[in-house]
Amino acid sequence: MLLCYGDAMRRLMLIFSELGLLNGEYVVVALETLPASCEAGDSRDEEACRAFEGIIDVSQYIPDSQAYEDFTTSVYNRMPEMNYSMNAPNEASVPIL
Repeated sequence: MLLCYGDAMRRLMLIFSELGLLNGEYVVVALETLPASCEAGDSRDEEACRAFEGIIDVSQYIPDSQAYEDFTTSVYNRMPEMNYSMNAPNEASVPIL
């Protein structure tokens, strides 16, 4: 499993490609790989994007439904009963990387 930023992931995937390690014999698992991470605006973009096609990307799935929103609100409303405190979802500040 690889955990690195887009530029480092791109360099690694190009090296794996050069070494012939993307032939299906090995598996590359990464966390939260951004789709545009394969592009750097250079002559190797096409090769890098082909290399990225073989990545198994593990990312967080957050449902986009009212049922999930209701569940989240319910959890936050019950937290004080269990001596937990945290900002409600609409008050929480989450940095976007």
